Amino acid sequence: VERYRRELEASEDLTSETRRILFSMLTGYSVQVEPNRFEELVAALEAIVRGEDVDSEVRSDAASLLAVAAEADLPKPRPELTELILRLYTDVDDELVRRYLMSSMAQLADRDRALAFLRKIAEQEKDSFPDEACKAIRVLLAAGPDGPRIIREIRDAKSARNEGIQRVVDFLVEDGFKVWPPC
Repeated sequence: VERYRRELEASEDLTSETRRILFSMLTGYSVQVEPNRFEELVAALEAIVRGEDVDSEVRSDAASLLAVAAEADLPKPRPELTELILRLYTDVDDELVRRYLMSSMAQLADRDRALAFLRKIAEQEKDSFPDEACKAIRVLLAAGPDGPRIIREIRDAKSARNEGIQRVVDFLVEDGFKVWPPC
């Protein structure tokens, strides 16, 4: 992981030879890792994501690797990593990291929990970064049938505390989800 970080920090285009190996280790597709080594790998990547002395692009790349490790369609899904992804989203005040993590939420192994988290973001009064709630709506739209169901629930309950997002939700439901939200 340290070599991966050094390679990213030294690269102008954020490439890393080691990233491919880490990806294989995290997904389990071609490299099997003992559980304790896997936990160490996750902890080391988490430390990069949380590192305030680490460049935002490097932090977000490490976050994207953790999100891949938490996906539902892996040979050995790890729903417990969903909690880590949601906690990182909440704890790390870095817009790029949050954007990467949010875009992965519909694929997480604990899908119900991730979609409920997206709903909370869509319903919040103020965004922590520009268009955060709108991005949550877009991720919900891409989440298959559960996403529009959640958007309908937000519309029916009138639970979006941001008037603009409530209008977007109303528009999507009335339009039958034919177009992406106008935000």
